[in-house]
Amino acid sequence: MNDSEPTPSDQSDPFDNSKAPKSSWWRLLESSGGTALITVLLGSVGGAWISGIIQNGQKDREFQQSWLKARGDQALVAYKDYLDKQQDIVKRVYERIGTSISASDDLISLSRPEFALPHSESEQKVKMRKYREEIREKYNTSEREWRNEQETLGFLVDYYYPKQNNVLTAWQELAERVTAYYSCANQWLKDHPITDESDSACKQEKEAFSSSLNELTKALEEHRTYAWEGWESPKDLKLALEKKD
Repeated sequence: MNDSEPTPSDQSDPFDNSKAPKSSWWRLLESSGGTALITVLLGSVGGAWISGIIQNGQKDREFQQSWLKARGDQALVAYKDYLDKQQDIVKRVYERIGTSISASDDLISLSRPEFALPHSESEQKVKMRKYREEIREKYNTSEREWRNEQETLGFLVDYYYPKQNNVLTAWQELAERVTAYYSCANQWLKDHPITDESDSACKQEKEAFSSSLNELTKALEEHRTYAWEGWESPKDLKLALEKKD
């Protein structure tokens, strides 16, 4: 055996990097300080990433909350406006009906003896003629306005009381009774220029009108809503808004 030949244990592995010189960055990473540095860097990056996710989530929630609040405020304003207009149309209906019945009653009253024209020409006759003309003009104007507004009022009642058929039905019945009373008053005066029986004029039509008016009042009372109802409860407000639609 030749002593100059290297033994297997003395042979070096060309692929063994354990004894290769290491870079300064590698030595730094293997040191305890390098480990701490890596921990700090990863913690900073990871913390910033997590913080970004949380902040984005908070922004989304804040946007959703602001959006919901804006929609809620808008809904409340629209709901109150709706109720205000609903009350306005009810007021308008009753005012028109009141004017109609009053004008018809006044026309019927001209058949009473105390409103007859004196036979002789006098100042009293002039005043009485003027009074009768005013009553007739009031009736004609009221009847004309009723014919012009009747359909419009019906449309508004239907619009502001949607899906509430008893209200619309009561209104339609009442409108027919008002028209009938107008016609009866006019015909009564033609048939009874002067009579002691004016108190019994159009009695049947007047009773039918009063009954229909009561039915409309009951129907409106059943569906009456106040602006403050539901504000304290989102669920109740939602149901009220759905009912309106």
